[in-house]
Amino acid sequence: MYGKLVTDVIALFHGWRYRSMFCASKTLGPLVRAFPDEGKTGWLTSNRELIEQYEGDPKSSFVFTLNGFHTLAELILRARKKKLIRNIPKTLPMFILSGAEDPVGEMGRGVQRMYEMYKNEGIERIRLDIRPGDRHELHHEEDRYQVFEEIKDFILEE
Repeated sequence: MYGKLVTDVIALFHGWRYRSMFCASKTLGPLVRAFPDEGKTGWLTSNRELIEQYEGDPKSSFVFTLNGFHTLAELILRARKKKLIRNIPKTLPMFILSGAEDPVGEMGRGVQRMYEMYKNEGIERIRLDIRPGDRHELHHEEDRYQVFEEIKDFILEE
C-alpha cells in the first residue's frame, strides 16, 4: 500500500515516466544492505563473476520509472490478497521456487508464508522449493542446472 501511495504522490508532480531515486533507495536499499560487502548487486546472485559483470555494466543498473515501482507494489499486494487467491482454480499446478538467501523473499520466510497462505486457501497442487545458498536469480546460481531440471520435471508431471 505504502509503495503505491508514494508513487501516486510523486507522479502528481513528475509524471509516471520519472525515475525516482527516492523510490529506488526505498525499494533496493534493503536488498543491497542484505549483502553489504558485495556491492549493489550482490543480492541478485552468489556468483562473484556475475556480480562484477553487473557492477561494470551501466545497462544493468537502471532505475525503474514510477510506473515500474507502482506496478511492482501492485503485484506484491495482489499476490497477498486473499480475495484474489480464492479465485485461483484449486487444481491449478503452482511451483514456488526461491533462494534461501533471497532478500526479496525475506530469506525464505516470506516465500514460506506465501506458500502456506495459498495452501490454506485450498490450492491443492502447489509445490515449494527454497534452495539453500541461492539468492534472487536462481538461473545464475551454481545449482542452476538442478533448478532447470526441477522446473522441467514439474512441467512434465503436470
